[in-house]
Amino acid sequence: MKSMTLTTKDLMLLFTILSGFIFAVSFSSYYINNLIHEGKVCSCFIPVPLLIMTMSSLGFFVGGIASYYFLRRIIGERKETKINAEKSLNFLEGDEKIIIKQIIQKQGEIMQSSITGLTRVRTTRAIKKLESKQIIIREKKGMTNKIILDKQIMSLFKN
Repeated sequence: MKSMTLTTKDLMLLFTILSGFIFAVSFSSYYINNLIHEGKVCSCFIPVPLLIMTMSSLGFFVGGIASYYFLRRIIGERKETKINAEKSLNFLEGDEKIIIKQIIQKQGEIMQSSITGLTRVRTTRAIKKLESKQIIIREKKGMTNKIILDKQIMSLFKN
């Protein structure tokens, strides 16, 4: 699984894009400044207001492309993490998998009495197995138990 940190390639690309934009703005500013000092602003083939709007639009364009590039990668990595987390459930037995999926749907906490799809005996046995594997924590709540998914495991399934 890749981390969501910027790699050297990403940093170089970002640096190149920003450097190119800064160069374009600096060159345009220098060019306009020379025209103003020479008194040739009116004879410029690109009017100053149009040049300012062009540079602003170019800034939005460059920012949009950079944002799209980096956000697309981060969203793709999140989807990959979620798929890998779903695959990790394949290592559990059938009853254990059913219980874990229900706990995940309830944001990591569920009452044992509200677990459906299994008999009470099968539910209790599967919960004991999960507890011995340190996947869940069982807390006594009156006549039933509160089942809590381990925080590190739950963090895999959060968006």
